[in-house]
Amino acid sequence: MLIKVRTKKLALTVPVPNWLLLNPFCTSYVLRRVNQEQVAVPVISSHQMQAFGRLIHDIKRTHGSLTLLEVEAADGTYVEIRL
Repeated sequence: MLIKVRTKKLALTVPVPNWLLLNPFCTSYVLRRVNQEQVAVPVISSHQMQAFGRLIHDIKRTHGSLTLLEVEAADGTYVEIRL
């Protein structure tokens, strides 16, 4: 995953490995934290998160990079999240 943020004063690119976010340990940790904080998030099991991780892996293998979010604000701020 690649996160790009560009403003008038700052240009920031943050690479985040997909395996780091979608491995079973991290997904179970995130789900536990969400349940503790009681955030209004749909209920997702750890098995569903692992299946989602495998699906993301397969999509990247088939189609290459995929842009999840691309936003440009009126003040010139640009944010892009690419898988």
